[in-house]
Amino acid sequence: KAPAPHATRDWKFYITREGWQSGSTLRWADLQEFCTLGNVPLSGDVYKLDCPLPKRIGQHVIYNTWQRSDSKEAFYTCMDVRFEGGGGVEPPPQWQDAGPVTARGALEEGTTLTLRVFNAQGNDLERPEVTLTAGQ
Repeated sequence: KAPAPHATRDWKFYITREGWQSGSTLRWADLQEFCTLGNVPLSGDVYKLDCPLPKRIGQHVIYNTWQRSDSKEAFYTCMDVRFEGGGGVEPPPQWQDAGPVTARGALEEGTTLTLRVFNAQGNDLERPEVTLTAGQ
């Protein structure tokens, strides 16, 4: 139920990658986005979200973010799930190494580099950063 509906920017769902070991420390690198939805309107007094689950076997974690569009407030859920095998949809392809990124000029120590990766809807999918140290 949605006793206090909110203006929604998006819903994002992540699942642990195949081969993740239940009981191990969960890191962002262990998660793979499998569903992004925009502003889903209320149906009655509930949000009905249609996200086909990827194929998995065994114990996994599903993590969800619900980002409001009218403020920076967001809501998060984390679910422990068990797949008995079969069913589901093929997960999206994994990232491929495209090779090194080369700066067009000298970068000073302390410079922060940000790589922005977007999904098909133009939303940030990942945003890793690195701050250069001496010798990099």
